[in-house]
Amino acid sequence: MQLTNICRDVAEDAARDRVYLPETLLRAAGTSQAELLAGRSPRGAIAAVVAFLLSWADELYEHAERGVRFLPPRARIAVLCAGRMYRAIGGVLRRRGCDPLGGRAIVSPVVKLASCLLAFVAFLASAVRSFTRREAWASRRRAERRCATG
Repeated sequence: MQLTNICRDVAEDAARDRVYLPETLLRAAGTSQAELLAGRSPRGAIAAVVAFLLSWADELYEHAERGVRFLPPRARIAVLCAGRMYRAIGGVLRRRGCDPLGGRAIVSPVVKLASCLLAFVAFLASAVRSFTRREAWASRRRAERRCATG
């Protein structure tokens, strides 16, 4: 989520003399943090860095979706909801050609609600899978005890 946040806030951060885009990526794209702060970075270079970071963020969201089942249930739903909303922000940036300098990328209340509803469905699915695994393990243990006691 932090990578998406960094991508979304490039213009705001630069206006406050802050740059969180990695210098190595900016240089690879043909610009620098100093040029960004001076307003001389080509938009295409910034967009290339943002596109890279959003792709990386998508990979991390996928990993997080698989690992969220290890969180306590209350935290799980919050993390799923926030993750889906930040992915939606990334989608807004992509539809803008990954250009974060054209204004703050926001999602509508309807998209936020839909993101949370999808997160809730994912939460329920994860709870069912977790319950099914626990039940299968318990059933196997009961069967093993029955076999051991004859």
